[in-house]
Amino acid sequence: MRILKDINFIIITLLIAIFLPLIADSVFNEGKKSVRIYYSETLDKFLLQGYDEVKKEPFFKVGLDNNISLDEFMENLPFKFYSYLLSKNIFPNRFKEWANAEKIRANSQNLNIKPDMFNQKQIPLFTIFESRPKYLKLKFNEFGIRNAKNGLEFINFDTLKLDQNMSIKFNQALSGAGFKFPFKQVYSNPNTKKPFDEGVFLIDDKDEIYHLKMVESKAIAAPTGIKNDSVSFMLITENERKEFYGALVDKDGVKLISYDNYRLIYLVSDDYRPQSSKFQLAITPLSKVVTIENDAGVKAFKLDDNYGVTDKFEYVFDSCGQYESIKSMLFAFEIKKEDGYAYKFGFFEFSSKAFFVNIICFIFIAFRFRKDRAILRSFVVLLTGVYGFIAAFLA
Repeated sequence: MRILKDINFIIITLLIAIFLPLIADSVFNEGKKSVRIYYSETLDKFLLQGYDEVKKEPFFKVGLDNNISLDEFMENLPFKFYSYLLSKNIFPNRFKEWANAEKIRANSQNLNIKPDMFNQKQIPLFTIFESRPKYLKLKFNEFGIRNAKNGLEFINFDTLKLDQNMSIKFNQALSGAGFKFPFKQVYSNPNTKKPFDEGVFLIDDKDEIYHLKMVESKAIAAPTGIKNDSVSFMLITENERKEFYGALVDKDGVKLISYDNYRLIYLVSDDYRPQSSKFQLAITPLSKVVTIENDAGVKAFKLDDNYGVTDKFEYVFDSCGQYESIKSMLFAFEIKKEDGYAYKFGFFEFSSKAFFVNIICFIFIAFRFRKDRAILRSFVVLLTGVYGFIAAFLA
């Protein structure tokens, strides 16, 4: 009977650890807002777009102080609202050499890395496009590719049989480039609605990254020279600018994989945590800006042509810092669902600030249940603090 009570107590403690921080966030963390930061080429300043919860209306600012109207906001972001400005014939005259929608699109690019891209269980099957389709339109091939110990296996979707010729062709190309099977990860952009296809990037058994393409039904494999055992994600995104294949995320932050012999371009990654932060690189014909949003606020960095930081802007969510400080003193840890489609829960690191509260809870519970000799219960409360304290009266 005692064992069942203890198991019930532990289960309730874990459930409280999951839901109590969520309830606290929803009730007390009202200062956290959704805001966006842009860089104005006309003003050479950062613009802020957000929503006023009190007035129930959007707001637009130059920096943190000067409020502007929606019209002024749009007019000062000519490479974001170019379609509207060109149609109204109010595109800035100082940028008249760019007063062409197609030219602006051809020289613009956005790269977004969201938390839900992580922790997604990878499907053990991928495909590869013909990079030079006969009728110039990308389409899915009739086969899927799966990982095997000794090489790739091409499975025909119509017959569900192994295509030996395709398998041998691509395995020989990879082996000739120095690839070691089986591969650990594969990254691509399996979307036909893009201007062209750059194939797939594979991380082999030596933690080296290889580039694989299909060109006129031929397999072309190339070592990128990138060796990294801490790669957690790669985002491949084809763009007409052809400056970089995409982004690589590892323990050091975010790096672009350039068309210059796969040279890595390091991007500013201050306070970037892939599991919980939003990362964006926005490129216009005249500017490059990185924005990083997390629970504390949003940071924006203006970059030069070599991706070095030239200016910085930060918006801190109101009262968020104070709330997070109080939260860390009350809750010893948090259990949250990990981002992504996989229904996984992860422990967030223990807070040393909550040790004092844990001791108080432990002393109270040890005294309150001293007659029951609830040693396990007291020990759990010492570790879990408020969670175990509440559970002790419910279990």
